[in-house]
Amino acid sequence: MANMIQIKNLSNFILNNINLSVKKGELFVLLGPNGAGKTTILNAIAGICNYTGTITIDGKPMEGVPMETRDIGYVFQGLLLFPHLTVYENIAFGLKMRKKPYAKKVEELLHLFNLQKLSKRYPTHLSGGEKQKVALARALAIEPKIILMDEPFNKLDPTTASYMRDELKQIQENTSITTLFVTHNQFEAKLLANRIAVFHNGNIEQIGTPTEIFHYPKTKFIADFIRATNILNGYVRKINSDKFEFNIENSNLSITVKNQPFIEGGKNIQLSLPPENITLSLTPEKDNHFLGFIENIKFLNNKAEVEVNMEGFKLKAFAPIEYISFLTGRNSVWVCFSKETPYYIQ
Repeated sequence: MANMIQIKNLSNFILNNINLSVKKGELFVLLGPNGAGKTTILNAIAGICNYTGTITIDGKPMEGVPMETRDIGYVFQGLLLFPHLTVYENIAFGLKMRKKPYAKKVEELLHLFNLQKLSKRYPTHLSGGEKQKVALARALAIEPKIILMDEPFNKLDPTTASYMRDELKQIQENTSITTLFVTHNQFEAKLLANRIAVFHNGNIEQIGTPTEIFHYPKTKFIADFIRATNILNGYVRKINSDKFEFNIENSNLSITVKNQPFIEGGKNIQLSLPPENITLSLTPEKDNHFLGFIENIKFLNNKAEVEVNMEGFKLKAFAPIEYISFLTGRNSVWVCFSKETPYYIQ
């Protein structure tokens, strides 16, 4: 699939040599903590902040191109609805400014967002969810090639935010409009994204699908940020042809790991051990198996997070809800995983 956005060597007061491509029709999420540079990327694409490097939209370089001719709709974090204009007038605003017919398009969007009965209201008389609908409808009215969304749901109550996420996902899939969505909410990123870029201190730490980001984080920052994996600190004790022995720091535990690039004997490294790839069993199995003691069970929707202590080293494993009856009342369990499960993080 062709790229809608191509960013090369983008830098400014926050960003450090960013390279990024977004495919046509993709819902691409920029994820990271506050101050990481996510909003600055949107502003650079929109042409409202200074930068060095190049940005190309649908094959056209954007250097010197003003925001109003970049074919972009922007839903700002503060929404920025015009308080003196009605819902209808807010949605029509972009088309009027471009001196284009607007009546038919506005009616279509009022119907799409179920805003017909609110068309004559002013923003001060709308709920948070209704304001979000108007802001998104206004951005879509000019039929842009790209929609930029800067944490649009972070001030909504959980129920309204969930509803708006579902609405956005459906509309984006139906229109196939290229969308960049900024958030620090990991659940939101998982739910919405085709792909995710994780930002930290003006740099991109990793780009990948939600599965790649949340199951196979490539850096310690991501692993710590998403808190979705076990981090094993230790050193490489022995390397064989297809595997190596890894001693876990501050324990007597040693595990077998499949050989990976950049692994050297005697080096201190970190490994990630995803909890969903650990099996809890009554008997030892797989390449690695250790007897541990169950310290805590936490219920998470359709699964349980089980914390196990093995000779002072604690890790978490995920188990299906129906498996909990097996674990309840037990003191010990075998923690089992294959040598392919742990992987090196930088």
